[in-house]
Amino acid sequence: MSEPPWTAAYVRSRLSRLGHVAVSFSIPITTCITVLVYAAIFITSIVQSEVLPEPPAPSHQLGLNLTAAVRDLQVIAATPHPYNSHANDVVRAHIFSRVTAIANLHNNVHIADDLRSNATWYSGAAVYFEGNNILVKIDGKQPELEAVLFSAHFDSVSTAPGATDDGMGVATLLQLVSYFAANTPKRTVIFNINNAEEDGLLGAHAFLEHSWSSLPKLFLNLEGAGSGGRPLLFRTSSISVARAFKNVPHPHGSVLASDAFKAGLVRSGTDFSVYQLDGMKGLDLAFYKRRSLYHTKKDSIPSLGGSNPLWIMMESALTSGIALTETAAVEVTDEPAVYFDLFGEALVVFPLHTLFALNLEFLVVGALVVAFGVVVFHSRGRIHWSPRGWFRFPLAFVLGIAFPCGLATLIVYLNPYILYSSEYTVFISLTCLAFLGVYIPLSTLSYWRPVSQQKSIIILETYIIWWILLVFNTVLVNKKKIGGLYMITFYHIATFGALVVTLLEHFRVPPSGNQQSSNRPLESPEEVEGPDTHEEPADGHTETTPLIQRRRDTTDATNVQEGSGRPLWILEYLLLVPFPVILVIQTATMLLASLPQTLADGSSSLFVHLALAILSFLLILPVAPFVHKLHHYVAVGLVLILLGTGIYNLVAFPFSTTSPLKVFFYQSIDLETGANAVNLTGLAGYVDRHIIPNLPSARGQAIECSDTAQRPGLRTCQWEGLTPAVVSNKTNDWLSSSTTLAAPGTALIKVKGINTRSCKIYFDHPVSIRVENSTGDVQNDYPFPSDGITELRLWSRTWNKEFDVSATWKGQETLTGRVSCGWAETSESRIPAFTEVVGFLPAWALVTKGNDALVEGMRSFSV
Repeated sequence: MSEPPWTAAYVRSRLSRLGHVAVSFSIPITTCITVLVYAAIFITSIVQSEVLPEPPAPSHQLGLNLTAAVRDLQVIAATPHPYNSHANDVVRAHIFSRVTAIANLHNNVHIADDLRSNATWYSGAAVYFEGNNILVKIDGKQPELEAVLFSAHFDSVSTAPGATDDGMGVATLLQLVSYFAANTPKRTVIFNINNAEEDGLLGAHAFLEHSWSSLPKLFLNLEGAGSGGRPLLFRTSSISVARAFKNVPHPHGSVLASDAFKAGLVRSGTDFSVYQLDGMKGLDLAFYKRRSLYHTKKDSIPSLGGSNPLWIMMESALTSGIALTETAAVEVTDEPAVYFDLFGEALVVFPLHTLFALNLEFLVVGALVVAFGVVVFHSRGRIHWSPRGWFRFPLAFVLGIAFPCGLATLIVYLNPYILYSSEYTVFISLTCLAFLGVYIPLSTLSYWRPVSQQKSIIILETYIIWWILLVFNTVLVNKKKIGGLYMITFYHIATFGALVVTLLEHFRVPPSGNQQSSNRPLESPEEVEGPDTHEEPADGHTETTPLIQRRRDTTDATNVQEGSGRPLWILEYLLLVPFPVILVIQTATMLLASLPQTLADGSSSLFVHLALAILSFLLILPVAPFVHKLHHYVAVGLVLILLGTGIYNLVAFPFSTTSPLKVFFYQSIDLETGANAVNLTGLAGYVDRHIIPNLPSARGQAIECSDTAQRPGLRTCQWEGLTPAVVSNKTNDWLSSSTTLAAPGTALIKVKGINTRSCKIYFDHPVSIRVENSTGDVQNDYPFPSDGITELRLWSRTWNKEFDVSATWKGQETLTGRVSCGWAETSESRIPAFTEVVGFLPAWALVTKGNDALVEGMRSFSV
């Protein structure tokens, strides 16, 4: 007679059975845990990526004033203000008045209105620049210590107000000036609020000519390469300065971005590179999201969606800046750093050599531990791995990569730019297909051809694959100093930990006296599904029980390991799945926010799609040893999601008002004949078929379109457009020039533009040059080519300046070329062709600058 259900023994029995079921390696439990783990990580990562922390109350703003910063930003980003514009002078005057007012209240604050620093260097072309940076020096308590430089640029491009690039950076610097003036730092701090960054990092080069440039050895550069969002620690020079960013309350950074710069995958530059090449070590903090609005009219204050992005920049700059300034001694080394954040709440930072040491340790010691464990347990008959269980995971590995990569290739073929505006739907499709690529072979073979200990076999095979990849990673770390593949290291460590637990689990496996019995085919899938949960009579017999019952092989390791109900499999799961998935999903959200909209800049659509396909596979890979225990409803649900998102990805229009396509505008004019050419550059199939046909001035003309070397991956279309009116005079009077032969092989070239401070000289043959009234010195790290230069860019701090250039050449009796000047102001309909493009663009497109100048007028010379 069974016990009454109200007795204590009965209750204990039921609770024990319930606990046994709750930790069993069964389909319901494995499915629930997997869904909960992935959902928690996905939701947390997306919220961290898309939702910005709210600014604190004024009394808790760390001594900063967000309200004052917003007021500064409203002045700075009121209108486009490139270096070659009168609006730039207005912004500069505001900044100078702000720092002067602060300096008047504090004796330790010094202002340098730098109207003297001129610089000459070579960077793709020869450059002569007359700077007008605003410099601030705040004496530290220990001035004998090396100073810290804070840098941001106050100019914008000609097509954007520059709220993100770099208005928020400048507004932040003004707050830091006020903070350090009132709170004297240990180290002296210098602020380079510089100009003309957008035209080739010109202000940073001019700073190197100032005497204060010799004081700092550490720096923090604030930038914008997107529009709003959360600023990212793009680059660090070394581990010594990277640690300063650990003090940031909401850190966001990844060494992957730094490696992308090193590899040339990021087609932009910041002042960071100028300071680093000069010997300083520092941090590059920049906005990077919504790149489709970058350098367009939507880089404005309303597009920021509030003051949250500005506050995060201020908070990050202050806390990391304090860490740099208050350190008594900083060991400035060249040791690269490996760094990444965890949910925007903590920053993991360690030296690259630590990653190398970890790799070596786990390559050698880890492999020996695994080999020892396998040999010992196999020799004692505790491992029962059927030959039929091998090579299932390699098949799943191949399909798990091939499926999403195949879909990525199909999307690129049919709708290559859908990722631009629908990055999450594309990534969801890829992830669903990666899961199916892993799930289908493992679950199917587990059902039709079940084997003992499939989980442990897959964990071992996973370990072997990650060991091979770790070898590759170690070589890159040692030879190329690449730390961005740290995920391989942590994947390997997680797999190693899970494998150790798996091997220790074999202590519970009874030794087999008959090896053949352990390798026999299992008679039914139920043998690998864990213990049954249906009720049976106490004596274990039912009406369907055979008269002579067949005895199950007690040496079947499946009954002991995978179906025993022991909780060790949960430990394996926790070691193998959560942390690697966190690393992958955070990397994926960062890349989804940064890479897709670089397609408008000419980035390879196939490369971006394949990169996301690999990440989608890595997201699924950790759960592979447990995937045969997931309910088939999971696969069915993902198939339905794949169908919905896949169809959308293949047929939807790729651009929208929130993710507009960027096109690049540039107009040239022959000042002698008055003939002009408008150049509009963008993605082939859109700029030539959907945009230019709608422009009135282009109708009826023969539009010439061709691929451009200046912007690889894009197409440039040209036609005769509306005549610019940047100067009220006749076009022939916009630019005056003269060329005289001073001596054989030497010519003096004079060029002067009206209402501009930017001119150029193009030479048909290499020459040596010298700009009159310059120092004549070329910056050491940027020497001229030994065979001469073919382009000289001239920048004046004053308007309507005449440049005098001496050119020397060899070999040709005649020197030929072109002189030009540029204009970048769009107000008062000075560039009607640009106004036309803005007015007739479709709602899903925006225009940005295609050159230093929006309009370039030129004429030829010969001497």
